[in-house]
Amino acid sequence: DGRPVEIDGPQDLEIAPGGQRLVPMRDFIQLEALSLVISADGPVVVERGLFRRDGRGISLSMGIPIAEDTIVFDPLEG
Repeated sequence: DGRPVEIDGPQDLEIAPGGQRLVPMRDFIQLEALSLVISADGPVVVERGLFRRDGRGISLSMGIPIAEDTIVFDPLEG
C-alpha cells in the first residue's frame, strides 16, 4: 500500500568485491507485496527472484537504479 516499513535484520551486510549473497526476505518480513530500497557504498547488481515453495523459480528481475538526486513522490500524498 506504499507505506515504508522498517525491516529488522538484513542491514549492514558486507559483500566482498565479486561476491554474492542471497537474502531470503521471508526470514525477516511476511508481506506478499514488497519493494525494497537497497543502498551501497560501491557499485552493486541487485536482483529479485520469486520462487515456489518446492524451490523452482517463477521469475527473476533486475533492480532499477535510482540516482541520489532523483525525486520520488510519496504515493500516499498523490
